[in-house]
Amino acid sequence: MKLAPHPTIPLAEGPVLVCILDGFGENEFKDQYNAVHTAATPNVDKLRAVAERSRTVKAHGTAVGLPSDADMGNSEVGHNALGAGQVVDQGARLVDIALETGSMFNGDGWKYIQPAFAEHTVHFIGLLSDGGVHSRADQLIGTLKVSPPLAVSVTDPEYAAPEQREAHPQPSAGSVKLSARCAGCCATRSEARARAHPH
Repeated sequence: MKLAPHPTIPLAEGPVLVCILDGFGENEFKDQYNAVHTAATPNVDKLRAVAERSRTVKAHGTAVGLPSDADMGNSEVGHNALGAGQVVDQGARLVDIALETGSMFNGDGWKYIQPAFAEHTVHFIGLLSDGGVHSRADQLIGTLKVSPPLAVSVTDPEYAAPEQREAHPQPSAGSVKLSARCAGCCATRSEARARAHPH
């Protein structure tokens, strides 16, 4: 694979150094609440003082293959995106696509467990958070909503483990609402199943 020249960034003279500064970001608000702005950063200041000596890149959202620009980047995203030379869909986006197209329900994994649906309870085990870094509650809700009609019998979620690095470890109003939305999906599916298969 050979990268084409960038349409607007001129070719650098001499070596190029890529500095990955974890937790260091640009922010339009230059005030006392901006830790990067208020910190002593003499080396970064020297780089910024010379035109074309430094530049920033987007490390979040659709620029790095995440579902939306509201999604923050993280180390896992960086592992896939850095040096790729193109936007690579991250895992969260790939799951969204699988739900949007229905391909999730045609894969070998789903087909492998599907025969057990009729006689067994299906358990969804995982993190529940709307933080979007290590878990996405909307994907669980999407799975419950768009899985093949009457193929799965689900019950109310009994326990959800919050992602402590992106959400408060104690149950919050937000997580209660998410659990309620999941329960609502379950109730809707259960009612539909009862109507289709009355005893």
